[in-house]
Amino acid sequence: MSYRNYYNLGKNTNRNITNVYNPSNPLTYCLNDNPGRQFLHGSAASAYDPECGECQVYMATRCAGQYSNSETWDQYCEAYYNSNTKKLWPSITPNKLLSSVVNCMYGPFTTGEHMLRNSLYRKFLYSSICDPRRTYNQFDPNVANSPLIEAPFKNNCYVIPEVHPLNVEQLDSDRLMNKAIDNFIVCSDVLAVIYNYVYRNNIDLGNTRLGKHFQQKSEFYKQMWNRIYNEYKYSSKSSY
Repeated sequence: MSYRNYYNLGKNTNRNITNVYNPSNPLTYCLNDNPGRQFLHGSAASAYDPECGECQVYMATRCAGQYSNSETWDQYCEAYYNSNTKKLWPSITPNKLLSSVVNCMYGPFTTGEHMLRNSLYRKFLYSSICDPRRTYNQFDPNVANSPLIEAPFKNNCYVIPEVHPLNVEQLDSDRLMNKAIDNFIVCSDVLAVIYNYVYRNNIDLGNTRLGKHFQQKSEFYKQMWNRIYNEYKYSSKSSY
């Protein structure tokens, strides 16, 4: 006899997960650290707050549009970005090589800023070495149909990532990319990888905002890319 796991069973039993006001929705754990969250979730509130690893990973995945394209940097992402301004918590990053470079040069960043940078990474970058080996858990294993996220603290990647093919025609309408350009220092490591990919492959970004930004900040991104490459080249941790 075989049994369905809790996650698959929950897909049929808990369809309120998509309701942003329903207690089972991760947004009710992650957006704000206030007494209302504690009343809503009871003892679970002690383990889940905006800075916890689960919320950092979930929000970055969600705001990259990886659950639904319509969620890509929507009003809830903006609320998380604006509300979580503490600089006490480290980033739960998909790539430690890049994050170590940008944090060393320009950090510390706020929890909201970490989420912006990690969202940009998840949408535009990937690693053919690391990604197939990643471990996934449910956001809250005690809630039916709670979404799958990368298991915080269990995935490690220290390689230069690759870039997903760019849809140049949609760049200017991409809310996440526009937010990243507005806050380019926070996202400078991810943007530097994209910059190197664009110019190495002679990709014409046309009159897009990203193309203009790269032209204006060309020397900045060259220096950032060189820093990333040298960190990777001389690091003893340059493997998964």
